[in-house]
Amino acid sequence: MTTYLNTNKNLKPLIDNYEKYFFTLSETINLPKKWDQITAFEIEIKKSFIRGMLRYSENTLNILKFIKDYYDQNLIKSKDLNWITLPYPMIHLPNDLMEDGGFHYDETSKKNLFTCWIPITDYKYKALSILKFQSKILNKFFQLLIKTGICKYFSDHIEATKGSIFLWDGNQIHSGNRNISDIPSCAIQLKLVNQIYRFEQNKNISSNFDIENKNFKNLNHEQILHEFNLYRKYVELIMQNNSQINQKTKLEKILFTINKP
Repeated sequence: MTTYLNTNKNLKPLIDNYEKYFFTLSETINLPKKWDQITAFEIEIKKSFIRGMLRYSENTLNILKFIKDYYDQNLIKSKDLNWITLPYPMIHLPNDLMEDGGFHYDETSKKNLFTCWIPITDYKYKALSILKFQSKILNKFFQLLIKTGICKYFSDHIEATKGSIFLWDGNQIHSGNRNISDIPSCAIQLKLVNQIYRFEQNKNISSNFDIENKNFKNLNHEQILHEFNLYRKYVELIMQNNSQINQKTKLEKILFTINKP
């Protein structure tokens, strides 16, 4: 199935709320406006925190419900798609080398798998490169195509507007492009698939889409800082050298920190 773009006015307010929360989180914990190698580890800690807060927020649930209902009515072979993954946020700072994934395809072993990609912000650069040709036979020579660098010469370079819906199947070779603009960008991706997708969290399309953890909601400035400080403690405990603390003690400390009132 060829990649295509669609828009829906009912999705826009959901995306606006998601974008607003993304900026609130970024500003509250001082996520840098640009990526640099010296502070790359600190940036990744902050990005991972923001991704987690976004992914389990009510905003994500609302978008998930919309995508489930929309594609249940409009997607070709939608009756064969039994599972949907929890939308995963992707944050791209200007010149962010950590987000430069190169060309790849998502899955070929499943009969029906579709990737849904939705920009949360307006991209000021061409966000995606999609190989113009698609087939399972072509994917067998994927590594050769990568080594020769030929993919970039036979790809469509896609502009992404906030709230647009992109869709492609698991055989489509594509790449997320490096952010060459001067502002951060954010998008979410999810999978619609006929079997459980082993790489991400799944929900059965026929199940109720409710918030499983009521603590994940839009938080105010003080609450965000509190959660981030706790998160930093977890990271520091995990990163402690094994020679300084054994794994059992490390786990006990992490659990104590999590359960501490």
